[in-house]
Amino acid sequence: MEGGADFSEDFHTFELEWTQEFMSYKIDGREYGKVQPPAGGFWELANFPGESIWAKGTHMAPFDRPVNPLFIFILSFLHLLAFTLHLFIKMIGPWDCVEGH
Repeated sequence: MEGGADFSEDFHTFELEWTQEFMSYKIDGREYGKVQPPAGGFWELANFPGESIWAKGTHMAPFDRPVNPLFIFILSFLHLLAFTLHLFIKMIGPWDCVEGH
């Protein structure tokens, strides 16, 4: 965050912009990263050896296919569940148990 502000002091907006040419991510409207692969796509960007396994796709392959919104919902839910469990275990972990109870 700018100016050393504590990230937990306020709510924030997270944005992923996914186009046919690039992918970028923003927090509170400020762009923090952008990936715009070259003509050889992510294969070339990663400098992998040999022929691209995504050669039949566009330069955005494997991110050039439609994504099922249900998949995104389920994935988001699982991440939220994992985060919640992490906090719960951290708050009342087994190491806080009182002997005899």
